[in-house]
Formats: sequence, C-alpha cells, structure tokens
Amino acid sequence: MMIRELQPGIVMNDRAGSLGAGEWQGDFSTPEGKVGEFNVDRAWETCDKLCSGWGWEPDDPMKSLRTCIQLLVKVAVNDGNLLLNVGPTASGSIEPRQVTRLKETGAWLSEFGESIYGTRGGPFPSGPWGGCTRRGNRIYVHVLDWPEDFVQLPPMARKIVNSRGLTAREATVRQNAEGIRISVPPADRQAPDSIVVLELDGPV
Repeated sequence: MMIRELQPGIVMNDRAGSLGAGEWQGDFSTPEGKVGEFNVDRAWETCDKLCSGWGWEPDDPMKSLRTCIQLLVKVAVNDGNLLLNVGPTASGSIEPRQVTRLKETGAWLSEFGESIYGTRGGPFPSGPWGGCTRRGNRIYVHVLDWPEDFVQLPPMARKIVNSRGLTAREATVRQNAEGIRISVPPADRQAPDSIVVLELDGPV
C-alpha cells in the first residue's frame, strides 16, 4: 500500500471499506454512536457526539452530565478510547452550554481521573452493572447500576490487600475461592459512578 511506503509509522482506522483484496481492517476499529465491546487485543475508539447532531444546530438536545460520564466510563472499562464530537457554530465557537458540559465532565475527571487516566480495561469483562479499569497493582471497580445489592467478580490469583471507596464512601469487599463480592450501602452509592479501589499484592 502506497501510504505505508510514504509514511511507514502511520496509524489508520478501519473506515476505508473494501480495497479489492478483502475488507479493510485498519490499525484500530471505530464504532460510531455506540460503545465498543470489551477488547484488550485490538485498539478501538468510540466516536460519539455531545448533542444529537455532528454539526451545530440551535436547541439541539445535549447529553446530560450523567450520560457523558457514564459514556466515558463504559468506553474505558471496555479498553477503548472516546472521541466526543462538539459541533462549532458558524463563527467557529462552541456554544456556552456545551462548554459548561465539557467543563463539568472535566471537573469530575479532576477529582476521580485516577480511575480513568493511564488505565486499561479489565482485567474482568464488563457487565450490565459497569466494569473495571486497572493500572499497576490497582483495580478500579466502576458500578454504574446496581441490579443487585452487590457486584460479583470472578476469582483471581492475586490477593486483595486493601480496598477503599473512591466515590463510594463505604464499601465491603470479600475475596474467596468463588470470587470477589463488593457491596456498598445504598446511602453511599454515588451517581453516576460508584468507584471502589482494590489494591493487590502485585501487578494485575
């Protein structure tokens, strides 16, 4: 392929379609308008938008702060990257309400970003309740919804030596041969994301 010859280090997405020699896979996948599935073997990026349209429209419905944060978390726990589109006005500016929403999302990251920045998804696949991110010897359990009074994770070889709430103030963590059970009292569950940190006896 000529582009590889001209720029060997280039990174290309999967949007070229068929090139005559089978479907083009690209270097990473780009699911649009939806969160990609849990995948730690191939890079991917969810492409979504802050409002309903890719370009600016007056009074265009905008995602709530809860939706923005949960979208970001769902992408992170599935080991992806998030591209969140903001359509500028005809003058090239971003309308104030969208600026406010981005700042609000940034404020949440300023407080709880250790569970997102520099992490990978996993080590456990995500579920309807949420999922996990990981870095070093820590697992960040993100509970976006509580279908039950607890979250059950699979067993793992590493031992949990400490646990604490990052957004959730009080969390009970029990580890045994059957797995890891995490519960947070209803009063301590924090919307949009109850985060519990598990510190292990070695790297994840």
